[in-house]
Amino acid sequence: MKLVKGTFLTGIFLSTLVLAASGLSENPAQAELTINPSQFHLINQIKIDPSLYRVDELAVLKQEVYDQVNQYRATQGLPPLQLDSRITEQEQTYAQTMAEAGYTLNHQGVYQRAEVVRQAIPHSSYSYGENEYFCYGDGCSATAAVQWWLSSPAHRANILGQYELTGIGVAKDANGKYFFAQMFLHTQ
Repeated sequence: MKLVKGTFLTGIFLSTLVLAASGLSENPAQAELTINPSQFHLINQIKIDPSLYRVDELAVLKQEVYDQVNQYRATQGLPPLQLDSRITEQEQTYAQTMAEAGYTLNHQGVYQRAEVVRQAIPHSSYSYGENEYFCYGDGCSATAAVQWWLSSPAHRANILGQYELTGIGVAKDANGKYFFAQMFLHTQ
């Protein structure tokens, strides 16, 4: 009986091999395994749902917008915005509404979204701003959205405004267009 010996790094392959082999070292990230080839039938029978390992593209885009806006604010000597789930929920719904319509809605419903947020986040002073953007094709990215906002005086003013909180929504329509929405909120 021939034995296969090798060193495997982290990932799905290692976790799959763990099911078929024992005797791992104390450091599983660089474990040396000795596997009997007759055990490979166990590995071949394991079904892995690829959706479990798919990156949530829209969540990545939201995070990139958040990071880039705060990085720009930092270059201007401003504090970072805090991401708020209640604002994000409103902006995600708005981004999805734009995606379903297939075009930007020019801030349609912003007063209602702001009112929902105001009720959820009680405060004595209240002001807000909102940016929206859509794109499609190879050049579509969070960077494209943020750069476009920064090139527009009104959108740039929102990014640089005296706000403490933000929420971001990103949606994609059936034709591959991406819709970005970001609300900024002052609560002090």
